[in-house]
Amino acid sequence: MGTVVKGTALAFVAKITAMIGGFLKVFTPNMTFTVNGAPLTQGQIVQKLQGFVATIGKVPQTKAAWRAAVAAKNAEHPVAKALLAQLTTMLKQTLGDMDAQLPDFGIEPPKPRAKPSVEKAAVAVGKRRGTRQVRGTKGRKQAEAITTTGTPGLALMGADGAVVPGALTGPTLPGAAEPSEVHGASASGTGAGSGGSGSSGTPPGK
Repeated sequence: MGTVVKGTALAFVAKITAMIGGFLKVFTPNMTFTVNGAPLTQGQIVQKLQGFVATIGKVPQTKAAWRAAVAAKNAEHPVAKALLAQLTTMLKQTLGDMDAQLPDFGIEPPKPRAKPSVEKAAVAVGKRRGTRQVRGTKGRKQAEAITTTGTPGLALMGADGAVVPGALTGPTLPGAAEPSEVHGASASGTGAGSGGSGSSGTPPGK
């Protein structure tokens, strides 16, 4: 007794093959049978069934070939894509980006950049200026003219502890173009505290 396999085309082919085997084993070629109202000999029945096997049996083989083709395509596609990119780069370097022969290789030259219209250029300038105004952005010369820390000054003090006017320059405040004027003041006047104990401390030698 043969094995009954259900499902796929391969199983159906196996079922037909089993039917052929039964007719060949049990009946002689000249025996005639009535099938669907028409007379058919054993040989005719076997021939029809063998034709079905030849046609339907190709499906599993075709599926296997298709799967193998898809697997080969998936493996080679990225390799071919990378080679095409490398060849494109090489041809552009050899012939030039805008060479008229690039289309012969299936490569489209880059499209020239469209020049903006006068209206679009004017609008762009207006947007840039508006952005600079909102952000408070300044040009290079304007930025260089602004200082954030200022410049410390030096002053010469006399023996009486008073600043000698005009001897040295005073500090330059942040954002100022000229140094500040140094006013006369005693050493004790610049110290901390109102009790006369300035930051100058005790003179050396005492």
